[in-house]
Amino acid sequence: MEGDVSACRTAVEAGVLAVGRMGAQVYSSVVIPSPHPQIAPILSRYSLEGLA
Repeated sequence: MEGDVSACRTAVEAGVLAVGRMGAQVYSSVVIPSPHPQIAPILSRYSLEGLA
């Protein structure tokens, strides 16, 4: 996901809480405020669209 850093951070925190309520555990989460352009192919590979 992309957007305002604080909005992304809030969305990630909400997702981690939701997973916890389901009885599962998130081992890692990260918000990258300004990712290097070369990381874009990696991020797109693991996007929801890329996994579907």
